[in-house]
Amino acid sequence: MINNNLRDIRRPSWTNLALRNQRIKDGFLPLDRNENQDEILIDKLGTIIRTAMKVNLSKVSQYTDYYDTYQLLAEHYNVPTDNLLITNGCDEAMRLTFEACLNERKCIGYKMPTYRGVVNNSADLAASVMSDIVGRPAVWYLCSPNNPDGKVTPASEVEKLLIDHPDTMIFLDNTYSDYCDESYDHLIKYENIVIGKSFSKSWGLAGARFGVMISHSNNITQIAKIRPIMSVGSITLQLVNYLLQNYNIVQDSIERNIRGIKYAHEYFGNVLNQPHINHVEIPWTEEFATELHSKKILFGHDQPHGEYGTIRLTTMPRWQFEKIFK
Repeated sequence: MINNNLRDIRRPSWTNLALRNQRIKDGFLPLDRNENQDEILIDKLGTIIRTAMKVNLSKVSQYTDYYDTYQLLAEHYNVPTDNLLITNGCDEAMRLTFEACLNERKCIGYKMPTYRGVVNNSADLAASVMSDIVGRPAVWYLCSPNNPDGKVTPASEVEKLLIDHPDTMIFLDNTYSDYCDESYDHLIKYENIVIGKSFSKSWGLAGARFGVMISHSNNITQIAKIRPIMSVGSITLQLVNYLLQNYNIVQDSIERNIRGIKYAHEYFGNVLNQPHINHVEIPWTEEFATELHSKKILFGHDQPHGEYGTIRLTTMPRWQFEKIFK
């Protein structure tokens, strides 16, 4: 009964979750999932919840209307509410876009390299990138800043794609937008782009699951029809509202993390990716992997020889980094 097409989709293996879970119980520091490790921000989020600062815990038993959050997001991103759709992380924005655009005759386009759990992607563009694909994809997936290489695609190149390929929807995964200066929000004047933003990284809300889709109002109207009615919980909405109204909390964390990202690149020296994402990719060596395990550090690509030939470590503010590695 399951669609046979699902057999062709590559997703990460969850077979190692038991080992990961046990290591965390044993005191390993999880630096394998690109989460915000800023202890100052984490403590403040805990305080916001524990002291009920703007967070009404009784609302856990209620559906919460999104209206206030939309108003705050519109002000934050400087776009009308008609151009916004609240989603359960950037993942849901991606899935909704694919579901809205794909059918049995159309495909998704992308380029390598990739990160686990999504589709293959790259920030590298070529003038003939679309014409090289048979059938012209319904959706072209683009991640910028890109994970894992950190490359940033200039907005001018994205705009050229939009103009040259009006029949292909560009899904731009902008999860790491806070770690670079390139902005794409002005491109939503075109109807063939959807921008997905995540609050999991710089906002520190990976476990709260919150994202935003920004696109032309015509796209938002149609895609909203297939979004689950209440895909974001009431406590998450209150946390997001508070942080939008007190954005300096997030901004300070972004600045601390950016300094930490740059310092990690200087410290290791042989980092393979660019400093626009909150992790470093370091060439795999058994000696380094053994050292990390001895320090009880859980790192990405944690398997013999490294799945991608690298060791991935989530970065963090400089003082936290120095406490661990020095």
